[in-house]
Amino acid sequence: MLRTTCTATQIEGGHAENALPQRARATLQCRVIPGESADSVQAELQAVLADPLVKFSTITPATPSPESPLAPFLLREVESVVHGLWPHVIVLPEMSPGASDSRYTRALGMPSYGIDATFDDLDDGRAHRRDERIGVQAFEQDVEFTYRLMKVLARGSH
Repeated sequence: MLRTTCTATQIEGGHAENALPQRARATLQCRVIPGESADSVQAELQAVLADPLVKFSTITPATPSPESPLAPFLLREVESVVHGLWPHVIVLPEMSPGASDSRYTRALGMPSYGIDATFDDLDDGRAHRRDERIGVQAFEQDVEFTYRLMKVLARGSH
């Protein structure tokens, strides 16, 4: 959430248990922070690997969109609702490392924000796993937070 990252999400190689692999393939998933390009990330990976036998190709081209400027009124309203539910929680803006449908609205010039109030169990991380889930209490709290925030924003007091 603070810098560009690339993770090998799939690795393939070899054709038999008793033979050296003649080729290998890795799929990298890169989350590119605003201000950097997919081309610059690929160039950096090529420079770090420095092996002319390693070939790069793009499976799914990036569809970058402009970042939304931080809206002070929105931050104030979020903080107000958060502190009404959880008085000691600190509100921090961050970049979501996941894909978002907001890329379409931002591309049309509409500032768009994702606000997450789900408190995940740090000892039970299941994001993008076969049994992905969140706790019932965390879900109920997030629904209550979202309901309260929508009521405040619908009043148009900003």
